[in-house]
Amino acid sequence: MKTISFIGSDKNAGKTTVLNFVYKRLRKQLKLKSAICLTSIGINGEETDRYEGSGPKKPAIKVFAGDYLITRECHLRATTAAAASYSIVYDFSQGTESDPLLLVRVNATLGGVAVLLEGPNDKSELMRAKEYLLAQRDIAYFLLDGSIDRQFLAAPEVSDSFYFALLLSDRAPQLSKAYDLVHAVSLNMAEEGDYRVVADCQYSSSAEIKSILYDDHNEVIYMGKEIAFLDKQLFKHLEEIDNISNSSLPFYHQIGVNSGLSHTPLQYYLYLNSALTPTIMKRIGKIKNLNLILDNFTLIQNISSVINLSGSQAQNQMSANLPPIALLHQVKVDGFFWRSEGGSKNKSKETLLRKILGSIKDIPVHNLYRENPHEIRVRP
Repeated sequence: MKTISFIGSDKNAGKTTVLNFVYKRLRKQLKLKSAICLTSIGINGEETDRYEGSGPKKPAIKVFAGDYLITRECHLRATTAAAASYSIVYDFSQGTESDPLLLVRVNATLGGVAVLLEGPNDKSELMRAKEYLLAQRDIAYFLLDGSIDRQFLAAPEVSDSFYFALLLSDRAPQLSKAYDLVHAVSLNMAEEGDYRVVADCQYSSSAEIKSILYDDHNEVIYMGKEIAFLDKQLFKHLEEIDNISNSSLPFYHQIGVNSGLSHTPLQYYLYLNSALTPTIMKRIGKIKNLNLILDNFTLIQNISSVINLSGSQAQNQMSANLPPIALLHQVKVDGFFWRSEGGSKNKSKETLLRKILGSIKDIPVHNLYRENPHEIRVRP
């Protein structure tokens, strides 16, 4: 079973339309020989955004005969589909919740079942669901309508690959989010030594590691279990490194008897398994000889907005405001879909984004048109 996550750069980027398009394409490829299961991290499938309460109508998510969906019982009760059109296969809450999370199979019905999807809300819930789906043996694909702020989706044991929906807008914050997403998934991969350091630290700790500071001999200077931007001890160590890098004294005079190092480091590495926030960026932006290793691509979002840049300016100045960045976990991208907001004013932005996307080899890029929320038109 392959798990595919769908993420949009912003609201109304066309993520649900992309999910519908890919779902129908996979159904055609499978020719009913295997099933597909769909769910959402959070709620999706409503006609308008329930938080904003306005905006264009959203495309429905319709699950067809023979396929599965995971949602809350309340959404099944609210659907207009007849009860006979679907069967409850499994209750993930095992009777412990008043509104249980259910695995449902759609029966042989002509039009399928349109229902709000509200699936697992955290990593542990999602992994339990995946374990049960694997045991079904007839499910070839698990499609997750995801969100960029759910960092656990990027874990290699959660998602096998991604589709991204990008919103091109005249609004600078929205355009910046699209650039940041492309930038994040195109980062270089960390080296083998970085994997070993992180794996050894995680193995030796009973709690989740949020940060690791180590040197070019893979000797660990500090290992933090607090969210990085709240970790005072981490900032203390970073300040020491900054002072060393800015000192005019010979480097070997600056190591200090409390460092515990048996050599003179030339490079330092900071591994983060929490968001790269403005507080952290401010602390590390000017530190010489520091390299940043991010656990996954979701941790780097909205950087150009943070440093008050947008568009090509953000791309050109990123290296001047941050140390070199690499990803610990690879991002397998099945495709980018982009949607233009604002008509002809976006032509220059579209051209620029195409140029950036063109630098990412072997990844399909599609222009997404959505004149009707229930109509899908894709042009390479």
